[in-house]
Amino acid sequence: MRKLLWLFLVFVPTLSFALQISSLTANPVFLLKGDTVNLSISASPSSMIVKSSLALYDSSANATYVLYNAQISGNNYSWPYYVGDSSNYRAQAIFSTSAGTVYSNTATFTTNIPAASVQSTIVTIPFISNVMSSYSVNVKNIGSQTLYFTTESSPTGLSISPEEGQIFSGESTSISLSFTGFFLPGKNYTLDAILKSNDPRTNMSTYLLGRFLVGPDGLEITPVELSNTKVGVGSDITAYFSILYSDVTVSYVYAIWATPNNTYTFNLPLSGNNFSTNINTTMAGTYTFSKIIVGYTYNGQNLQMVLSPNINVSVYDVPNSMNLTLINGTQKVAAVISSSSTPTLYAFDNSVNTQIPVVKVGQTWTGTYTYANTPGQVTITSSFQGTQTVISKTFSRYMVQGNQNLYFSDGWITIPSSAFPNPALVAFYSENFNPSSYYTGYSTFNQISDSISLVSTITPASSFDYTLYFNTESVNGLLGNVKVYSENKGNWYLSSIIPNVTIQMANFYAKTGTYALGLNTQIEAGQIPSIDSFVAVPAKLIGNGNVQFFLTVDEDCYYQIYIYDLRGRIVGYQKGTALKINNNLVYTLNSAQLSNGLYTAVIGIGNSPNGFSQSKSIPFVVVK
Repeated sequence: MRKLLWLFLVFVPTLSFALQISSLTANPVFLLKGDTVNLSISASPSSMIVKSSLALYDSSANATYVLYNAQISGNNYSWPYYVGDSSNYRAQAIFSTSAGTVYSNTATFTTNIPAASVQSTIVTIPFISNVMSSYSVNVKNIGSQTLYFTTESSPTGLSISPEEGQIFSGESTSISLSFTGFFLPGKNYTLDAILKSNDPRTNMSTYLLGRFLVGPDGLEITPVELSNTKVGVGSDITAYFSILYSDVTVSYVYAIWATPNNTYTFNLPLSGNNFSTNINTTMAGTYTFSKIIVGYTYNGQNLQMVLSPNINVSVYDVPNSMNLTLINGTQKVAAVISSSSTPTLYAFDNSVNTQIPVVKVGQTWTGTYTYANTPGQVTITSSFQGTQTVISKTFSRYMVQGNQNLYFSDGWITIPSSAFPNPALVAFYSENFNPSSYYTGYSTFNQISDSISLVSTITPASSFDYTLYFNTESVNGLLGNVKVYSENKGNWYLSSIIPNVTIQMANFYAKTGTYALGLNTQIEAGQIPSIDSFVAVPAKLIGNGNVQFFLTVDEDCYYQIYIYDLRGRIVGYQKGTALKINNNLVYTLNSAQLSNGLYTAVIGIGNSPNGFSQSKSIPFVVVK
């Protein structure tokens, strides 16, 4: 090969020569530095050709090279050329004959291109869960020009981040793939994460980032519906949803409400596919139906799905009020409304919607509804003429040993029994207690850590027993660990009261005061605890908010949790004790001070505060 100055070569028609040539072609036209291009042409009759060569111009070197030694097969001539630089090239074939010189057309090719290199992944998922780990795919620009790309899910159902971007020459970026949707169980789905770019190479503009093969087993939570999204103080808010599943066993369903001053977790009864949960509004502000947590078993594994609807309800102060009272000896409930405007009253009883006539006496309106002797919820809703005010009250009907029990969401238990529908109840009664008598007083609470104030209106207070009633599902069978604490001048102390715990009640005798229930860990030195599950909720946090970490262990134990960023720096830490229950909340991390990126949570457990027999790490993503 000789280096010559580039001459402006002009295509010369071949009509005046007997030699006939085809067009010179370059294959491929777009290639990478280090690849080989093949320049080919046909000429006939080959017997006329005295000499053949190829003039090749390299724009980055501003030089022309002449290639000899063509590979000849019949009438076909080709010059393979190894490209060692990122540049634009022009080539022209030259044939010398006895009659003169014949020049071909100019063929172009280039290595000055953007080019993507993708490490794709294929994942088989036998169940659907939105707390599964995100998958990362690395994309590198191995070309010499900037690579521009967009991403998409085919079909929809994947969250791909970022959705678009650019990668400079020699650099790479990580693309995160995770689920955004749920799919009907019992079917197979193929979800592809696609990257489209300006890579000009043949069949190289579209890449498969990842393929997710989902099914056929599955678990789906349908969209949540709320009874109201704007109500007055004192109203009930009810959330409705369904859980569909196949080839899995659902073990628990938790519903979490956030109120202006607290967060409440309700354990919902496992009965069929339809679920509902309600909360009574006691103050103005924003109430949020924040999470649904479903525990289930698949192929012997204890797994968990967490859905975060985060549906807000605006609760406002209103001058109107409504209370429900039972009419003794009947299956009727009376709605008593105080209002200066005319109310419209409806009863929503399972699938039946009935308007209730009202009678006015002064500023009080009264309507009576006859409810059926069947389990389920009844919601009484009152709207007012000329205003946007809505007041809603809900009560539930439970059948216990053939007797109907009613539970009002604001705390009113109407028909006493030895089992109660709310998560827990503290009641005190006379020494001559029997199931058919009414309680003298009571106090309800929703979480095992809530405090209970017991104030007797009858003296002497010592003539009363105090009984704690539990729905056993709501405390995960931990009645043996229940402890009683008493308050004294703002401080809490373990009480000398030892509750007599049976399957559904714990009795203790005390005078008027304020008490709280707690769960006391029972860590034994000889036991080696194991981690059943450790999850971050949500696994992908968008914007500022909290990431909560839940730990399930097979024995009471000590734990320490560390949160690391990609540089290995500790951005969060917590230590404490965990109980042998499902989903101990071991740490809440606020993302306000965190930047975008992938983080790792590492937890260690053991039977001593500083000695750990097992650890586990999980990733989670913060996107702002």
